[in-house]
Amino acid sequence: MKKVKFALSIILSVCLMLPVFSVSAETVENTKNIKKAYDETINYLSGLTEKADAAVGSAGGEWMVLALARANAKTKTGFFCRYKATVEKYVEEKINDKEQLHRAKSTDNSRVILACVAAGIDPRNIKGHNLIKGLSSLSFVEGQGINGPVFALLALDSYNFDVVENSENPQDTATREKLISSVLSKFTNGGWNYGFGAADPDMTAMAIQSLAPYYSKNNEVKEKVDQALTTLSNMQNNNGGYTSWGSENSESIAQVLVALTSLKINPLTDSRFIKNGKTLLDALNVFAVEGGGFKHTSTTGLNAMATEQAAYALVSFFRTQNGKKSLYDMTDTDFEIGTHYWDNGVVTKEPSVSYTGIKTFTCVSCGATRIETLAKLSDIHTDNGNANGNSNGNSAETKSPKTKDVAAPFVLVVSSLGLALILINKNKKRVF
Repeated sequence: MKKVKFALSIILSVCLMLPVFSVSAETVENTKNIKKAYDETINYLSGLTEKADAAVGSAGGEWMVLALARANAKTKTGFFCRYKATVEKYVEEKINDKEQLHRAKSTDNSRVILACVAAGIDPRNIKGHNLIKGLSSLSFVEGQGINGPVFALLALDSYNFDVVENSENPQDTATREKLISSVLSKFTNGGWNYGFGAADPDMTAMAIQSLAPYYSKNNEVKEKVDQALTTLSNMQNNNGGYTSWGSENSESIAQVLVALTSLKINPLTDSRFIKNGKTLLDALNVFAVEGGGFKHTSTTGLNAMATEQAAYALVSFFRTQNGKKSLYDMTDTDFEIGTHYWDNGVVTKEPSVSYTGIKTFTCVSCGATRIETLAKLSDIHTDNGNANGNSNGNSAETKSPKTKDVAAPFVLVVSSLGLALILINKNKKRVF
């Protein structure tokens, strides 16, 4: 009994040392509701990939790709692969000699970069073009107003890309420091706007998103972001939502949700963002459409842009809840995997005692090929009648020299019918 009491006292002491978080039963239930809306929306967007490919553009394009990719959603086989083909065609048609996709809007480069990184496509090599280079001129980036530097930072930091020097005017190079200063210089009335008037919740939230990686490293960033968080808290409606440009809408809620989760702020428990017991998630759920999708305002129908923004905002929320990297921190992406969807492969050259073999895989979506080297039969070692081996050859994708694939292991089975080489493919299709 003494041992039991001692153990209980230790447990109680430890519990008293831990922080206490109070989450009401209503909050738990509301979280279940928004999870349902999230699952239905991701399924809805995934279903759209069965009907059409993603375009290059805001709606039905990059934000849809970002949401599905960061949600690890199941899509139609080859969806991201075909998006890559769409981007390649678009780039070849639109890009100029400065690697810019638009003569005035740097966000075209930034938006495509974000979607490409999410989908495992290296934006530094799109048919030989480097989309990062298109963001090298600070004057070009700033020419679009506050949106330019905000999205340039998000694009550069999505994979910790190196800044490309502006070869025409090195002094005009858009370094991270200059982009941060540019964003901070637009701070007004406790937040950010589109160039005039009071602070806007959407623009304030998006500026915070771009500055989030520097919050703990730059004192000025921390000071301005803290002020902006106070502004967003004061802006929040009594039902937990936000109003922008005269209407309460889901997109404003979505952007604030991304901002908070980018800073690892839990909107379920942070009292600054709970009004009358209502959280951002409660407010967003009001705009959810049964069966998947979101409305722009509560009195309108399903809206593509509202759906995509709500989708990636909820992706951001659930990623941080599950301890994963935030929405725009895509350093967990592996460009080496690529975006192709390989068939089971065909042995195009049988291995022998003297020579290695070759197995060729073909992308079922675009026709690209890659090969795996099969070990020579003489390299196989047997033990007590069981033969095991591993292929040590390198593989290469004929249409993408950057892609590497690990050769599949094999098992040699000895039977009355002779030797049978059984290949066990470990290169699973990429699933999002």
